Amino acid sequence: MLHRILCLTLVCMPAFGLRAAGAPDRLSITDDFNVQIATDPQISPDGKSIVYVRQFADIMTDHRYSTLWMVDADGSHHRPLTTGNRSDVSPRWSPDGTRIAFIGEVEGHAQIMLLWRDTEKVSALTNLQEAPDHIAWSPDGRTLAYTALVPGKGPALADLPAAPPGAKWAAPPKAYDQLVYRFNGAGYLKPGYSQIFLVSADGGMPRQLTHGNFQNGGWTLIETHPVWTPDGHYLLASINRNADYQQEPLNTEIYEIAVADGADRPLTHRLGPDAEPAISPDGKLIAYTGFDDRHQGYQVRKLYLMKRDGSDPHSISDNLDRDVGRPTWAPDGRGIYFKFEDHGNTKVGFITPGGSYHTVVGDLVSGTSTYDSNSSFSVAKTGAIAFTYGNATRPGDVAIAGRNGPSVLTQLNAQLLAEKPPGAVEEISWASSKDGRMIEG
Repeated sequence: MLHRILCLTLVCMPAFGLRAAGAPDRLSITDDFNVQIATDPQISPDGKSIVYVRQFADIMTDHRYSTLWMVDADGSHHRPLTTGNRSDVSPRWSPDGTRIAFIGEVEGHAQIMLLWRDTEKVSALTNLQEAPDHIAWSPDGRTLAYTALVPGKGPALADLPAAPPGAKWAAPPKAYDQLVYRFNGAGYLKPGYSQIFLVSADGGMPRQLTHGNFQNGGWTLIETHPVWTPDGHYLLASINRNADYQQEPLNTEIYEIAVADGADRPLTHRLGPDAEPAISPDGKLIAYTGFDDRHQGYQVRKLYLMKRDGSDPHSISDNLDRDVGRPTWAPDGRGIYFKFEDHGNTKVGFITPGGSYHTVVGDLVSGTSTYDSNSSFSVAKTGAIAFTYGNATRPGDVAIAGRNGPSVLTQLNAQLLAEKPPGAVEEISWASSKDGRMIEG
């Protein structure tokens, strides 16, 4: 978001007669290190507190970091939970609201961490060599599901001799034989396959739940977020287990995976993405997103419902000509909250199983470093909604959705933007002239 602000400021300078770049009351490139952004707000089950990821950049290391902060739903008691140049992300409340699991670094390795709400003390649950992702609490609060890479051996170009003792040779060349072998941000991918694991909330050795030469976890075009069923006996996940999964990366299905033994079965059966499963509080219905893939450049992502056994799949968002995402059931099961974009504004909507929908709140913004925090929201058991609020001249803050609009709880960049207000943004309309040129209208 900052980069958009800076670009708007610089672009608008000539048009609005702003002072020259580098003026003390105007944003500059180095102010990127002064901006802080709230992402991934997670409201507690009782709706009283919100934990969020606070992103910032360090000018001494030229690196972006993130810590966890908490604020009460009325805006009071705003405080840090972790401090320092860390990379703490993905906070998730336990079902009873007494603990917060998150992903943090311990001696250079990402681990699943646990923070107790009453004492705010932190402890590592795992001792992993590969970074965990997509953590999810079991309904009884005793187990955490997560995804992680199980390393494999990539192709070798040649059998190279070993370096003599004490020699400093160049790193051996790396070869890749996968169609998808790198991602923005992540870089080149390690060989191996992502799998789903389970670990006790008291710590201990994790148990691998899925197997096989398929990306059962992350590192796919459609990421896997394991979702527990209310009875705690199964996980739901969007996985592509087709033999041609590299040629058809969007062809995922919603799988049911037994917690007891890892036995699985697909609940959807079609060409196209079936993703983001969300199960109703009573366990009878599953909402998910996707479309029938016609191999077009763009296709509208719809919201679907099906029964728990996979029968009667049908779209309930046909009346909304917008992509939908992040389906989240209302605590009373009467409908589903979802995210959609409308004329450049990201909003939270609410839709009933019958397809009737309305907008709940708008002006959601995204963070800058983690894909999982992209313009996110969360819903408490009380029905309260926390989300990331912002606009073209205001980076992300934490807000609560209210009847009369959002109640913004944080002001992370108030001082900076008061001293260096961003350039004005003017909406310009364009029209076509008779000779086909675009003219300002």
